[in-house]
Amino acid sequence: MPFPLFAETEALVRTDATLSREEFSKKHPAVSLFPDPFLQPDKPACPAGLAESLIVFGQTEANRTLAKELQDALRTAWNVEVPVKDTLTASITLPSDHPLILVGGAESNSVTMQVARKYQVGLFSSLIPGPGGWGVTTYAELQDGAAPCFVVSADSSQIGDAVNFFVREVVHDPESPVLHWTHQIVLGGAAKKALGTFPGLLDYFRDNLHDQLLEPWIKGNFQQPYREVLVSALHQEFPEGLVYNSILVDLPMTGIRHYQMTGDTGGLHIFREMMWGLWNYLNASSPDIYISDIDFRLGMLINYWNWIQHHPSITAGERQIFPQTLLGLTRIVRDYYINNWLAAARSGRFINHVTFKARSLLLAARYFRSRIPAEAAEFQALADEVFSSIDPGAGKLEENAGNYETFMPEHLLCWREVNAMGVPPEMQQSLAIFALREWTMLDNFFFPIDYGDCDPVLKAQRPFEVAPWLEGE
Repeated sequence: MPFPLFAETEALVRTDATLSREEFSKKHPAVSLFPDPFLQPDKPACPAGLAESLIVFGQTEANRTLAKELQDALRTAWNVEVPVKDTLTASITLPSDHPLILVGGAESNSVTMQVARKYQVGLFSSLIPGPGGWGVTTYAELQDGAAPCFVVSADSSQIGDAVNFFVREVVHDPESPVLHWTHQIVLGGAAKKALGTFPGLLDYFRDNLHDQLLEPWIKGNFQQPYREVLVSALHQEFPEGLVYNSILVDLPMTGIRHYQMTGDTGGLHIFREMMWGLWNYLNASSPDIYISDIDFRLGMLINYWNWIQHHPSITAGERQIFPQTLLGLTRIVRDYYINNWLAAARSGRFINHVTFKARSLLLAARYFRSRIPAEAAEFQALADEVFSSIDPGAGKLEENAGNYETFMPEHLLCWREVNAMGVPPEMQQSLAIFALREWTMLDNFFFPIDYGDCDPVLKAQRPFEVAPWLEGE
C-alpha cells in the first residue's frame, strides 16, 4: 500500500525547513518527512578519561589475572592508577557515570551481562572469542548520556596479547590519557571454525539474486559500486512481480553481525556500502515501494547502527544520513502496523507479525528518544501495548508456523530487558522450554525429530543466537 513519506517533501522543505519542528508539525500535521531536516545528526562518542575509569572483573581466575595485569600495564605505560574491583564488591548501576573496563564476557562478568541485556547488544560470551582467543570491544550509549563500557575478554593463554593491545591501541594522548572506541577480536579455533569467513560478495549475491541481474557488473570487471548494481537491479521491471528486496537490509545486517562477531572489517565495509544503497533506493523509489519484511528487521538494524556509529571510520555524512534513513523506515513500519495489525493486536491476537513490529518500534524509541521525544514516546507506547498484554509464562503460543513460534518469547524478553523489568521465574521456565525445542533431538540417522511445535533449526549459527536465553538468571 502507498506510504506518504515522500509526498510533497521537496516543496515543503524548500518553503518551511526554516520553521521549528513544532511549527512545521502544526502547519503540516499529516506529513511524515523523509528525509527529515529537523533530525540532528549523530555525534561520535567523546573519548573517556582513563583516570576516571574503573576496572571490574568477573569471578574467574583468568579474569582476576587479566584485571591485575591490565592495571599494572596501564600504570607502567600511562602513569595512571586505575582502581580494580570484582563484581561482588562493585555496585554498578547502568547507565554508569564513569567509564567501565569490564574484564570477562557475559558468561563470567555480571556487569557485562547487564550491558548486553539492557542495550540488546552482542558482547563477548562463552562462545566469542572462545577458548584460545581474545577480544576488546566498546559500547557507548549516547542516548542515556552514559559513560562508555570497554569489555576485555581473553583465554588464560592469551592474556598478554589482550593487555598489550588495550594499552597500545585503546589508550591515547600522553598528556591526559583517554580511552577510544575500539573493536578487535582474535577468535579461538573453535569459534573461528563455527563462524567461518564472510562469504564472497558475488557468491552472496548469486544466492539472493538472479545471475542475469549481475551480468553488467561482472562484464564491467566489478568497477561499479555494488550498491549501485543492486539498486539498479531492483528497479528493473519484473514480469513475475517485484523481486523480494529485503536483500537491501539483509546484506548490511549480515555484514555488521559478521564484523561484530569476528572483527573482520570486510563485514563493516559491506554494512556501510549497503546502508548508502538503502538510502539511495528509498529516495529513488515511488512511495509504493516497501522493503520486504522491513518490520521484521528494522529494530536490530537500528541497534547495530547505534553500536557501530562510534567507529572511527564512520563519516560525518553517514552520521547524518543513516539516522534519517532509519527514521524514515521506522515511520513506514509504524504506519504499516497501525493500518494493518493494530486491530488484530487489540483483539488479543498476538503472533510474530505483531511482535516483530513492536520490537522494531521499541528499539527505535530507545534510539530516537533524545532527539524526537514525542514521536519516540509514540513508538514506545505502541510497543508497550503489545508486550504488556502477553503472558510471560506461556509455554505454548497461538502461533505454530515452523520455527516462528519461538520469535514471540524472544521479542517479549527484549522488551522486558530494554525496560529493565527483569525476567520473572515463570518466564525463565517458558524460555527454557522454547530454547530446548530449538535444540531438538536427532534420530539414529541424524535427522531432526519434528514433534510439530517448532520446525527444528540446526544451522551452525543457531546456538550462538539461542544460548543467551539460558545464560544469566
